Amino acid sequence: FACLPENQSIIKLISIENSPNQTADLIMTEIEKFFPFAIDKLYFDYQVINKHRDSVDVLVSASPKYLVDGYIEALQNAGLSVLALETESISLCRALIPKEETKKNDTNTYAIIDIGAEESFMVIYSSHSPIMSMSINVSGEGITETISNTLQISRSQAEKAKIICGLDKEKAEGIIHDILIESTSKMVKRIQDITNFYLDNYPKYGKINKIFIAGGGSNVKNLNIILSKSLDTEVSDGD
Repeated sequence: FACLPENQSIIKLISIENSPNQTADLIMTEIEKFFPFAIDKLYFDYQVINKHRDSVDVLVSASPKYLVDGYIEALQNAGLSVLALETESISLCRALIPKEETKKNDTNTYAIIDIGAEESFMVIYSSHSPIMSMSINVSGEGITETISNTLQISRSQAEKAKIICGLDKEKAEGIIHDILIESTSKMVKRIQDITNFYLDNYPKYGKINKIFIAGGGSNVKNLNIILSKSLDTEVSDGD
């Protein structure tokens, strides 16, 4: 089982006409609205999440063929058999949202913010399924580079400062805090924009009740506290 990069894939919950004989055709039409590739250049898969009288909620995942073919070729060259490929957001939801919070009577909505070295994204999960995923223009390496350039220190020193001091005003006389707060503010603005888009397009799932942060960039000290205050939502480290 292998994971495809989120920034080159889509995952989205869509609503289509309740017409079983045309499900695949309807999904292909929807995919072309959201992806900058022709449908014959994509692999896609889908799963029916909810059925209604006149419509069906379908979770769709798609990735470019060149990307998928490259992963399969590399894995097979390494002597491995490929059973399945999936996007990062699906893996994260399964790994980080506690099982006791995914029971049938659970009405909460969760978000996971993955702050990677090169890229970050936010995925929203509700009713036992990912709903949507969108990118965030902040990265762990970018934050480290900002500290390194501002203080004229090495990248390894900047990385240590990011983790040890982080957003703690009491550490290093608040110097690292002041450097990081600008990146954090940009992240908060992007998270708010994604949340508003989600609420506008998926109002029936309600507000986000809890946020998990993951990825190497989430190790910044006090990041969860700052995000909790700024977003007025509980933010926890992903376990």
